[in-house]
Amino acid sequence: MSLGMEERGGMISFKLDERMDEIRDRTGKRPTFKDISEATGVSVSVLSNMRVKPGYNTSTNNIDALCRYFQCQPGDLLAWKPDLPKKSNEGGDR
Repeated sequence: MSLGMEERGGMISFKLDERMDEIRDRTGKRPTFKDISEATGVSVSVLSNMRVKPGYNTSTNNIDALCRYFQCQPGDLLAWKPDLPKKSNEGGDR
């Protein structure tokens, strides 16, 4: 059984800033998107989209390259955020 987009709920986001901050804490220098792009082959525009566009869709090859760069598991790079339940006004407001 397949769920349609309207039935799925939630969204995946990327935790690039957290991983970049970990490198800064470890090395004293926070990598730039240019640094990451040169090391991984993931373009700066893809990295930017991953950071600012909720639900951005990228390839597993990009996720693999970033996990190798950050020395992390996919769960360290991705976060799933469920949709908030819709409020119901059944019974009216009091």
